[in-house]
Amino acid sequence: MAIKHDLVLISDEIYERILFDSRKHHSVGEFPEVKDRTVITNGFSKTYAMTGLRLGYLIAEKEYVSELTKWFAYVMIGVAMATQLGGVAALTGPQDCVVEMVREYDVRRKLLVENLNTMNRISCALPEATFYVFPDVSKVGMSSESFAEYLLKEAKVATVPGIHFGSSGEGHLRLSFATSRRNILEGLERIGNSVKGLR
Repeated sequence: MAIKHDLVLISDEIYERILFDSRKHHSVGEFPEVKDRTVITNGFSKTYAMTGLRLGYLIAEKEYVSELTKWFAYVMIGVAMATQLGGVAALTGPQDCVVEMVREYDVRRKLLVENLNTMNRISCALPEATFYVFPDVSKVGMSSESFAEYLLKEAKVATVPGIHFGSSGEGHLRLSFATSRRNILEGLERIGNSVKGLR
């Protein structure tokens, strides 16, 4: 489609290292026929837990980089030197911490999904990447937005309504497992008690 309609592909590959069950990352830029029309965006926030520092990069043909550089000049002035040095250290230093982080995310992922699947009216597939789950809550009898509000008020648990990710996300919530096991278990207990209170 990209070739047929002369489109540029933009591929957000921020979660390339947070993969489970021996999955391997594949970039659209690997395909020679679209490599010259692909812009890959990535950053340090997920793999190196540098959220909020806004350090990222893109990989593209020179013509795209040249145009994007003009646009960036008006959007942001620059990244702080300490953040840049942190990025260099992240890329050039040992990667054991990334492997360990993904291993821990895997434990939390399974903990969250297994417990969600024991709750009445909620089902959840095991995600293959990232640190979010997207449980199906369509059987609770509320829109995703209403259910998210209900959980915030009744359980004091913040979730993101699936509708915020497009119409096909309706009937789902997004929950993060980028927190401690203790917090996950407490949140699950609160959600479970709140769901029991529904008629």
